[in-house]
Amino acid sequence: TEAKDRIPFDLEDLWVEYIVAPLDEANDSVGRPSLVHATKKSTLEDRLQLFEEAELNIVGMQSSSLALVNLIAYEFAEDVFAKDEPDDEEDEEVDEYASELETVMLIDSGAESTSVILVSHNTHWVWTMEFGGEDLTGLLARSTKKSRADAEVLKRNPHELTNPATDYALIEERLAEWASRLGKVVNEAKAANDLFDIKHVFGCGGAT
Repeated sequence: TEAKDRIPFDLEDLWVEYIVAPLDEANDSVGRPSLVHATKKSTLEDRLQLFEEAELNIVGMQSSSLALVNLIAYEFAEDVFAKDEPDDEEDEEVDEYASELETVMLIDSGAESTSVILVSHNTHWVWTMEFGGEDLTGLLARSTKKSRADAEVLKRNPHELTNPATDYALIEERLAEWASRLGKVVNEAKAANDLFDIKHVFGCGGAT
């Protein structure tokens, strides 16, 4: 149901994986962790074809977003998430979900997409949007009337533009749109899980 409601594509055009963890009968009042992972079939087919052309045998693929979730969980296990781990010596009835959880947020912005990733000690939330660095390159190519290859160089070296204020105007407008969307996505994440207490924010990816 969530996939149909939240993903703006025909599910027949997607590869969708559902993962639902076993119910913890000792703490069944909080439900069970679950994950819906979806990607376009065409995207997978294109990438698999590249591997086949390189004569590489692929036995599995992992979402880059989930790889980053695992990285955050590992890197911050002691410095951040350990603070919210229940103390074994405390009463077993202590509800670890009763208070806000210190949360790490990562904005991963690449060539084609941008993901917002929130990770706490016991859960995570990921949302990916189709905007990235290639979009900005196209805008700059249009405003400067140069090739995409030249625009890519100028995007990273704006001091080489003849008129940076004018040439960058479209990019600034697009970035403002992205910032608005990112704000809405973060608000949705906090509404979905009001225990997220974002204390740390990091950016990665070529378009960050």
